[in-house]
Amino acid sequence: MANEYLYGAYGHIGETVAQSAVQAGTTPVYIGTAPVNLVRGFGEAGIINAPIKITSLVDAQKKIGYSSDWGTFTLCEAVYAHFNNTLGNIGPIYVINVLDPSAGKHRKETATTKTLTFIGGRAEFASDKIILDTLTIAKNDSGNYVEDTDYAVDYNFTKGTVIITSLKDDAQLAGSLTASFSEVDDSEIADSDIIGGVTSSGEYSGLSAIALLYPEQFAVCNLIAAPGWSHSPAVYNAMLTACKKINGHWDAFVVADLPLVDSTAQAVDTITKAIAWKKANAFTGERSKVYWPQAVDNLGNVFHLSTLAVVELMRADFSHNSVPMETCGNKAIPVIKQYFGANANNRGFDQQTGKTSAMRRKENANDYRYFPDPDLAPIVTGEDTLAAWRQELPVLPDQRKARYMADYGLTAYAAEQLVSEKALAEYFEAACESTAAPKTLANLMLTEVFRLLPPESTAIPLAPAHLGRLADMVEQGDISAGVAKRAVAALWEQDQDPDAWVEAAGLRQLNDPALLRTYAEQAMAEHPDLVAGYYKGKANLAKALMGAAMGLSGGKANPALLQRLMDEALEKGREAGK
Repeated sequence: MANEYLYGAYGHIGETVAQSAVQAGTTPVYIGTAPVNLVRGFGEAGIINAPIKITSLVDAQKKIGYSSDWGTFTLCEAVYAHFNNTLGNIGPIYVINVLDPSAGKHRKETATTKTLTFIGGRAEFASDKIILDTLTIAKNDSGNYVEDTDYAVDYNFTKGTVIITSLKDDAQLAGSLTASFSEVDDSEIADSDIIGGVTSSGEYSGLSAIALLYPEQFAVCNLIAAPGWSHSPAVYNAMLTACKKINGHWDAFVVADLPLVDSTAQAVDTITKAIAWKKANAFTGERSKVYWPQAVDNLGNVFHLSTLAVVELMRADFSHNSVPMETCGNKAIPVIKQYFGANANNRGFDQQTGKTSAMRRKENANDYRYFPDPDLAPIVTGEDTLAAWRQELPVLPDQRKARYMADYGLTAYAAEQLVSEKALAEYFEAACESTAAPKTLANLMLTEVFRLLPPESTAIPLAPAHLGRLADMVEQGDISAGVAKRAVAALWEQDQDPDAWVEAAGLRQLNDPALLRTYAEQAMAEHPDLVAGYYKGKANLAKALMGAAMGLSGGKANPALLQRLMDEALEKGREAGK
């Protein structure tokens, strides 16, 4: 026999496996709310009451959305703490979102209307409560504009704004238009949503959805947190229940918070009060650790200490090859002070007495005693030195902005965005050298390149000349604006010649008037009922005929040219019928 095993223990030397700093073995699960209303197709994405793996801030934006409003969207605090941590990012984490923006769930009954002002075919407004899937834009005469035909919708997670961009250069959205959309109603979310349960049909929700982690993600939960919710006794007790015998096998550990205000609206702002509240509400589970108060970083972000504890537990475990052999105590965390509530004073802590005390408020610069140092002598420079420094200065952003507006006809807004980073401005200028359509190029930069750029990055993997060529192809009618968007995304992943990619994808636009006229006439011949209805005054049926003609072309027809030829064919048919 090649291998003969007898009773006893056997072993072998295993392979050395390199471990990424963002791939810790500790598996935390956070339960809370995320702005999934900002994710297109959230209803079919499986991101409600299901464990979702998050590996980075960008990953979170794509899968569950992101907002700086951590009070409404509590899971965003955990995402930020793990993946925008100045001490080093650590992950992955799993989140269970209970917010459901579907109609009849966590959605306001009445739609919101907003007047948008389009400048240069573009409008932008701030909102993180909007349900993007519900956005419509009404025409001033009648009907609505069509998304992905007339305009594109994107969301800027850095600014928290909805961006609407026209797709038709010859028929741009302009002036004041009314947008309608639904918004999430976070007031409908309660402790019961976080606690969740299992229905008779086998649908899991809230904490009960932790049971789906292993069969769906092949991961075993060992930390459970619910910042923003775990201070509730009902939620805390449910977390203690959920942490035991997960899938019938594994036990986890609960990380929770004490409140800053009790049920009678009294501040829990001293250690004595915190200890008393903890005992009175039985926040003493042996498989849990509770934290108090909260903390603020140098940007003013308020963190629950439970969140920061999970981060440091993961970091400590990772430093020991994912073996939980060290606590998160005596570890640095990226905060500058304690937080006792919005109306509380800054407080100091006396270890001897175990009490906190109010500290002096500092609201203005003079409160910090900012003044010149009298021991530093002034530095005097001559004109020659200043002139030499001026020569060494690069082109300033305002100078670039003015030139872009004068030379390329860009709007003030577009020019300002392009000069926001030196590397982006240099990329745009390099791309301009290879295109005769700088305005179309700027539009591709503002919509697609900015959308694909990771936060705090200016590295664009797409060659400037290739983006310039795409702008020319749109301007010349070789491809549509929608195809250009797809091309930018594809070349972002693997840069190549744009013409080659368009040909390989079979997406080059048809511009032959004779051929397109044939499609228009054929659509009319195949749909006489639509033609008859159009002649009876139902003008909107022209869109249906246009769609049929576009379908005959395989979606490759130049829409502007096809529309003109369709209008001509319809008018010709009307004249023939008289």
